Amino acid sequence: MVDGTLNGLAFRPECEHASDYHGRKLPYSISTTIVCDDKRRIRYYLAGWPGSTHDNRVFKNSSMFRNHVEFFYHTQYILGDSAYEPLPFVVSAFEKPQGNQISHEKENFNQALSKPRVLSEHTIGIWKGRFPWLRWMWLKITNDPLSVQKILDYILCTVILHNFLIEQKDKIPDKWIELNDNEDVGLSLPDDDPVNVPINANLPNDYRRQQILYYMNEH
Repeated sequence: MVDGTLNGLAFRPECEHASDYHGRKLPYSISTTIVCDDKRRIRYYLAGWPGSTHDNRVFKNSSMFRNHVEFFYHTQYILGDSAYEPLPFVVSAFEKPQGNQISHEKENFNQALSKPRVLSEHTIGIWKGRFPWLRWMWLKITNDPLSVQKILDYILCTVILHNFLIEQKDKIPDKWIELNDNEDVGLSLPDDDPVNVPINANLPNDYRRQQILYYMNEH
């Protein structure tokens, strides 16, 4: 699962493009892309973009996007919300146009997708719950590149510790997140099912998502 989150800054940046750090939900923040697995481990992340940056733009500047053949087999993909562009390796929810409705089939697709996607919200909640500093970082960004690098180094440490504690089955307090580990978020299909067949590079970016939409409507 891929998702975006904001890491708040306790101080107004004192740099040339300080206004770019003014995010949608926080006075000042940086934008972070998180890719997690079903165990709530952070398998990939990209941090450091100003808080006003759209989630899809951050992802499209990641090495996972640019070098996706190194991260995914032809039949692999990750799930995301409607903020992300559908790609052969990204199956995202259908965006609902403002003031308009989407088809019943697409609505059902989005609802089904929301079940496994909640794992990314759990992952981010646990990560920030373990390290509250991530919600309000007491470091100031200046024109010195090292000021940003210091924040990124700290974030890297929290990701490493988060994954270590997940592996150690460290207790997760209920106040961080409500977990439902009994919920089935998987889908098992035969190896020869069309959804498990590599996609031709000449097909539209939305082809994989349309495949899954068709499968869900037929089953």
